[in-house]
Amino acid sequence: MSLIPLYNGVLAWLILGERLEPYHLTGAALVLSGIFLATRRSGRAF
Repeated sequence: MSLIPLYNGVLAWLILGERLEPYHLTGAALVLSGIFLATRRSGRAF
């Protein structure tokens, strides 16, 4: 669910010929880092 914006951006680039701008790559990096932080194991027992 969280990767849908990334998939849409890649498909727009491939199919529609959209230009990838720096803010697209920044947004993709933020989404991927957020997914990483949300799914990593902390190693602490609560």
